[in-house]
Amino acid sequence: MESFERIRLKHGIPSWVEDGATYFITINAAARRTNQLARPATAEAIKQAIQVYTESSKWYPKLAVVMPDHLHLLVSLNTAQFSISQIISPWKSYLKKSQDIQWQEGFFEHRIRDRASLEGKEDYLRMNPVRADLVKIATDWPYTWSESEFQR
Repeated sequence: MESFERIRLKHGIPSWVEDGATYFITINAAARRTNQLARPATAEAIKQAIQVYTESSKWYPKLAVVMPDHLHLLVSLNTAQFSISQIISPWKSYLKKSQDIQWQEGFFEHRIRDRASLEGKEDYLRMNPVRADLVKIATDWPYTWSESEFQR
């Protein structure tokens, strides 16, 4: 039987991508199908950690959705000063230490290329709790935060 080796993504940014591009990022908890994140204290700590990174100009969130076993972010990243990994990895590490969140290694990122893609991802994120049968109406999910909830 063949062995499988996981491919590690480098999360590099091509030179032609402008600083401040918006990215769709997914970060998974290690224990899937277990509610590790969508608990009031943990979600509040995640929101505060997003805010700290906003205040330190590492990113500018447009939308964040915390699900029980993963989270999604639509953020503009300060890639003029930091690589994507230099932004995401320490953020995850801080939450692991402060909240004992066990994350899967790495993360998924996709650069948003146009307005239609941005709107599609925003809709996808907002409807995620509905598709997961956590709420009937997207606005009822308490762990969805928009850009206006984070101060620069």
